[in-house]
Amino acid sequence: MEELVEFAKGLRSFLRKQSYNFKVLIVKRGLESFFSGFTSNYTSVYVTKLGADPVQLGGLNSLGAIASAILALPMGWLLDTYSLKKTYLLTLILSILLPLTYAVSMDWRMALIPVALGYITMSSSMVVENVILANSLRDEDRATGIGLIQALTGVAMSLSPTLAGLVLNMLGGLEVEYMRVLFLIQLIGSCLAFTWILFRFKEPMNVVRRSVKLNFIEDLKEVLASSRSKKWLLV
Repeated sequence: MEELVEFAKGLRSFLRKQSYNFKVLIVKRGLESFFSGFTSNYTSVYVTKLGADPVQLGGLNSLGAIASAILALPMGWLLDTYSLKKTYLLTLILSILLPLTYAVSMDWRMALIPVALGYITMSSSMVVENVILANSLRDEDRATGIGLIQALTGVAMSLSPTLAGLVLNMLGGLEVEYMRVLFLIQLIGSCLAFTWILFRFKEPMNVVRRSVKLNFIEDLKEVLASSRSKKWLLV
């Protein structure tokens, strides 16, 4: 019991000395994780119920992963060029579109959009939030801070699947129209997360942006043309 009390005191002390944006990010991750847990176990079932066979379901996931990989580099470029908060809000808009497009999908082919959005949202949010964590945490607190936010995220996500099962059980089971309700619940959570970041997140003052905003293709050519990049590519 004493160890638990000491742990709680240490956690409170750790949080007290962390930056404002880190605390904002914890709340956002908690909200998003809790509400996304309502649908995490049912997306494949939902797409299958819309008419996809195993091969088509696998194809949708492959296309989504490809789209995510293609957009990873532009997302990094946006972070280097534009406001961190604006880029973050852009990823959260995608998070809002994700459950919305699932809910309105009438056919498995339409599900390609939300499946792709799922991969894109996950990778882009990871990039942005890693930058926020690096900017918000001191070097000596970084590992603890990342571990803490992952632990709290896991706890939040573990609470909602049981609630989702209860909702489906009350509505009538694993039917498309009932699973749409879960996506609408997730949509509410995505809107709450967007609103929280919109009004609470503060643009970091110590992040240096490009003074001249170049074209993405020109920037990419510049990076690839550098001698350091050539050495990295050879490795």
